[in-house]
Amino acid sequence: MKVEIAENMLYSWLRHCMGCQIVQTNFKVAKQWKKTKEMKELFDKFEVDKRFEDCHFGQKFKSVLDATECDLLGILFSSKNKIKIFAYESAFHEAGAHYNKKEKDSRGKVKTINYTKQKITQKIFKNYLMVRSFFPKGEVELAFVSPIVSDDILDKIKTNLDNLKSFISNYDHDTKKITIKIFANDNFKTEIFQPLSNIKKIADESELFVRAIKLCKMMTEDKPKKKPRKTK
Repeated sequence: MKVEIAENMLYSWLRHCMGCQIVQTNFKVAKQWKKTKEMKELFDKFEVDKRFEDCHFGQKFKSVLDATECDLLGILFSSKNKIKIFAYESAFHEAGAHYNKKEKDSRGKVKTINYTKQKITQKIFKNYLMVRSFFPKGEVELAFVSPIVSDDILDKIKTNLDNLKSFISNYDHDTKKITIKIFANDNFKTEIFQPLSNIKKIADESELFVRAIKLCKMMTEDKPKKKPRKTK
């Protein structure tokens, strides 16, 4: 079984740094769940919006939502009976986050196209549709998380996600409760990796990333040597 280290890390971060009481990796929509008319209408508007022309799904709303899989879904219950939903997408590529696909040009020649911007935009929008369809109330935080993203690709993703936030705000009455974030490069390190790495007391041995951090610290930190006991 393949272990997704980025998802495992975010699982621990959402629990121990953000305080989520419930966290699920690879959250999937059940086909039996009822879809909302409002989200279908929003999806249809997205499909004709020229700002997202290269991000259109070209499929029916039901097919897209049924196939949605969110990398990390966290739920935070506050003391005032309020909830906050975290829907995160992660990408851990050593050379920097990137997604490629092959297409044929007008001459029939196959070429490789970078569609990272489109892929992330679609993922974030699908997560929004999923959250608002089945968790209609509460604050929502959508995010893309990756330790390394090139400046060129990052700028394109930011532009698209800014447009997506503007698009959503035109139709969602609770737009003040919706945030879209990117954790990449420096702020990935300072806001996710370092806070999680510095937590000292986590007893759950099932969290592989936390155990890996403990092992690294054991091997790298200098510990004071114990003085030998005196014998009589």
